Amino acid sequence: MKLDKNKINKILVIKFGGIGDILLTTPVLPNLKAFFPDAEINFLTVRHSRDILIDNPYITRAFTYDANEDKSWCLIKNIRKQKYDLVIDLFGNPRTALITFLSRARYRFGFNFRGRNYAYNISVKGRGGEVHNVEFNLDSLRALDIPIVSKKLYLPVNVVHKEFADEFFNSHNLFSKKVIGISKTGGWESKRYKADDYTKLMDILNEIYDVNFILFWGNQKEKENCEKIRDSVKKGNAYLIPDSPIRYLAAIIEKCDLVIGNDSDLCI
Repeated sequence: MKLDKNKINKILVIKFGGIGDILLTTPVLPNLKAFFPDAEINFLTVRHSRDILIDNPYITRAFTYDANEDKSWCLIKNIRKQKYDLVIDLFGNPRTALITFLSRARYRFGFNFRGRNYAYNISVKGRGGEVHNVEFNLDSLRALDIPIVSKKLYLPVNVVHKEFADEFFNSHNLFSKKVIGISKTGGWESKRYKADDYTKLMDILNEIYDVNFILFWGNQKEKENCEKIRDSVKKGNAYLIPDSPIRYLAAIIEKCDLVIGNDSDLCI
């Protein structure tokens, strides 16, 4: 099925997953807006990842879903009421495929994973593991014959976030040297470099360079690991970030000269 551009007034993009997963979908949005400048573009994601979409100028609204609290049927009824012309399912699990199918949108895109094809009338083979995840997401636009004018990730950082980062750097006199960020975050233990190994790495770097380190953490266990690293580094030049939302952390990361980390949204 080929899109009739003139019949697209309302679009829903669906992507569940972690903060990093959502960040990697953001290049899709400016391309959609460039091709459909007058269309309303909404985004459906899980609740804990919504912050990545706040103040994104390419979407009208960000909706959230929490499987532990929200009923799927209520969500589907609300989506039907929106009367979307185009739904783009970038996640493709059984739940999002069903949501897409029951949306009653004229055009329904998804990747042709096994058991999902019933939900879509436009689909393409998913190239997971073959290409970068940004390219994987942009394949949705290629399948819809939508030109790709940008591949940039988008995370809005404003003056408030930058002032927060400046205050953190000033409070630890970090502007006096180059700064290396160390990210201990990661979804699975198998993706995380061990705390003792980070300590060894930082001690080696301290023998070569005159730098300071910033330790990034997400949950309580990661914070405890970072405290262990901070207390173990021989030179005592490692500092923990405060407990802060993602865009404040992004402003701190922006000031680092180098970031070393795991498979994590903080290192994207």
